[in-house]
Amino acid sequence: MYDSINNNVRSLYELQKSSFEYVQILGTLDTCACPQCALLDGALIKTRDAVVGKTVPPFHEGCRCCIVAFSVEMYNGEGEKTRFARDPLTRQGYKVPAQWTFLDWYSSLSDNQRSYFSPEVCAAIESQLKLRKDIKL
Repeated sequence: MYDSINNNVRSLYELQKSSFEYVQILGTLDTCACPQCALLDGALIKTRDAVVGKTVPPFHEGCRCCIVAFSVEMYNGEGEKTRFARDPLTRQGYKVPAQWTFLDWYSSLSDNQRSYFSPEVCAAIESQLKLRKDIKL
């Protein structure tokens, strides 16, 4: 965990010196994600307010989340932007749209693929998906 903390402290320090106003939390899109990290995936934090271990990862022992610089221009620029996901059944990696969060990725999976997640992750994700449907923006 200390390497993860040190890496994120260095990354955050460099981002705070840059012109990026926000950092984004990126979790891993696979069945090993914990409920906390699955729900925080995609969250935006003001760079000046970011605190490693509190508002940006690592959040717990074994946390695999990281932070990246975020700007609207990065998402609206040229070219197709993707991120990596791992199929729960085949364990093969594949690309999904960069703007997808863990919730979006989970929603794209079949019931059979979802059966590979822990009950805790499924319960957390399903409750958030229900909230998302109940709240119309």
